[in-house]
Amino acid sequence: MKSEITANATAQGFTVNEIGLVKKDDRELSGFANLSKDIEGYGVITVTWSCSATMSREEAQYIWKCQP
Repeated sequence: MKSEITANATAQGFTVNEIGLVKKDDRELSGFANLSKDIEGYGVITVTWSCSATMSREEAQYIWKCQP
């Protein structure tokens, strides 16, 4: 999960500062991703995205999303 979130954020030009995920139950994770990005004319901004993931019943695969 963390590597997928990192790859996605990095592809969007963000630097990943921290990712925190906790297990809500056997199939769900929730947490956050703290990211920063250097925006020309503004400097470095820091944002925190809310993240969640659900594991498929059939496969050991998570469906995840992070959003501001």
